[in-house]
Amino acid sequence: MKAEELFDLGLRHYTKKEYPRALALFEEAAEHGHVPAMLWSGVCYDFALGAPQDYKKAFDLYARAAEAGNTEAQWRLGYFYLYAQGTAYDPASAYLWFERSAKQKDQMGKQLFAQAQEEAEWRYRELLALLPNRDPVALYAAGLCCKYGIGTEKDAEKAKLYLSRAAEAGYAPAERALRE
Repeated sequence: MKAEELFDLGLRHYTKKEYPRALALFEEAAEHGHVPAMLWSGVCYDFALGAPQDYKKAFDLYARAAEAGNTEAQWRLGYFYLYAQGTAYDPASAYLWFERSAKQKDQMGKQLFAQAQEEAEWRYRELLALLPNRDPVALYAAGLCCKYGIGTEKDAEKAKLYLSRAAEAGYAPAERALRE
């Protein structure tokens, strides 16, 4: 059976709440590179439909589908980064995945990106208040915000300044960020 046929059959089983069979078909289609099947396999593991809940598997499947351009997988992946499900807490990656989804006109992606922007702007203002203390972690975080345009406009010059100051204070992640 072709990947598309496997996926369609999986959807039929899914709508009948026959989740173990649906998941098996989604996984088989995903093995053949079917992007929507990757997403739906991830959903099954995310919500324990047809298999025990496994955030790591869901994360990996969402990541594959997101990298392939699936907008729903992109915002779901962002959510996993934001809430440390199946991966480490990484709000910067969450923001970037929400943004990617929003740029492709996904409604949920737009909503999550707008919320993330609001939160990032507030956090960036908090970071700026810490900068006079030369706190290396705050300098590093402000540098990344400027580098990627999170909570503020992209500004390579400011990013380099903040990251350099954090590196001078001995903060190793800042040193790595400067080399990238």
